[in-house]
Order: sequence, then C-alpha cells, then structure tokens
Amino acid sequence: MCLRNCPIFIVSAGILLMMAAPHAFADEADEKVYLKSGEVLEGTIRNNDWIWRKSSDYAIPPEADGHAWILIGDRIREVPWANIARIEKIIKPPKGVQLLVKPDRWGQQQFGYQTQLIPMQEAFVIGQPMRFGLVMRNARESRQIYDSQGVFQDCLLIKDAKEEKIPYSIRPPMTGGGGERLDPGDMVTLFEDRDISREYAIRKPGTYTIQFREDGYGLEGNSRFPASNVVTFDAQPNH
Repeated sequence: MCLRNCPIFIVSAGILLMMAAPHAFADEADEKVYLKSGEVLEGTIRNNDWIWRKSSDYAIPPEADGHAWILIGDRIREVPWANIARIEKIIKPPKGVQLLVKPDRWGQQQFGYQTQLIPMQEAFVIGQPMRFGLVMRNARESRQIYDSQGVFQDCLLIKDAKEEKIPYSIRPPMTGGGGERLDPGDMVTLFEDRDISREYAIRKPGTYTIQFREDGYGLEGNSRFPASNVVTFDAQPNH
C-alpha cells in the first residue's frame, strides 16, 4: 500500500532502489538496524506492518520472515529479517519551536494526542507579523499514524475581547500530505512561524485569544487532532 505520494521502485541485485516523490518520506532516520554481519544501518523501516504497529518494543518477532525494507536517504535497502540482530529507536532531540514547549501548557488529551500552541514572539503589533507555532505529541503508549495535510485550512479559532470570532482575511493555500508515524512520547511540529496576521482580519488593538481547533485534518483514520491550549495576547497599536 502506498502511504504517501507513490514512489517508483526498481529491483537490482537484491537492492531495492527508489525514486521518491517530493515529501514522500520523513527526512530523518527513525531506527538503527544492527545486522548480524556487524553493519549498522540508520534509516526508517517502512513496509512492514509489524514495525508500524509496535510501540517502543523493537525486538525482532520470532515469526518474522521475508525481507525488511529500510529507507536510507532516497534509497531503500532490502534486508532479510534473518540477517537482522536487533533494531533500536533513534531518540530525536527537540528542535525549533519544540524547544519552547512547556509541560503544563498542553491541551487536553484526545484521540491519543495533545497539541500545544506557542507564541513565537513577545509583542504583537497591528499591521505587523504575528507568529505562532503548533506542536503535537503522541500521548499513547503505542505508535500512531497521523495525517496533517489539512492543518492549514481553518484550524485556528481567534476571538476578540467581546468573544466575537475573527474572520479570515485571506484563505491559506491547499497543502498535500499523507500518513506519517509518531512514536510514544515523540513530538512533531505541525507549523512554525505561522503569521496569523496574513490570514485573519486582526485590525484593531485589543486583547485576543487563539486556539487550535479540534478537527480532522487529513485522510488517515487517526488524523483527528485535539484542541490546543488557549493563548491570550494583546495586539498593540502601530505607532
């Protein structure tokens, strides 16, 4: 089954080569695969239902047979399961907006996820960029597949001090995407440095609240995301 933009596969001398479509896979490796020969591969196991469903248990199942396909850069290495000694998860440190996450500011857990909306600046001024980031984490004890391709479509609820909803000023572009996996406790950045002043009609100084709305933003079955924390900010006049 093709999980994202379907790639083209070419088999040659036991090695499976792949010409991947743009954004077909994550850029970073997820696993270290230790071969019995002593070779260590850093990549992402993509096609095996067992490895997709497992949580943090990376033991080789005794019933595993056939081959594992390991994405390494833009190529896939085909390796017999019998040649694999063990698999180890690569722990990825937080980066970018994830470094600003506060443990006590996650939204309520729903659908196995939590989201946190983060202001990317201290002061907000009418007529100037107003940037926010959004991080989601897997709050379950098992791996999940999420699909965030619709996150840029009407995902923010912004209200003024009178609790009146702020409308769009310009609708954001459509985005493509597909299923991506997220291990227990891991985080993913759904957007970073998003300038809400370009999308929403924030025209007057005052106090506003902003929240990522609960909704389904993709086509995968587990793509319904929970509401984030509510952020209050003051929009100052542009002198």
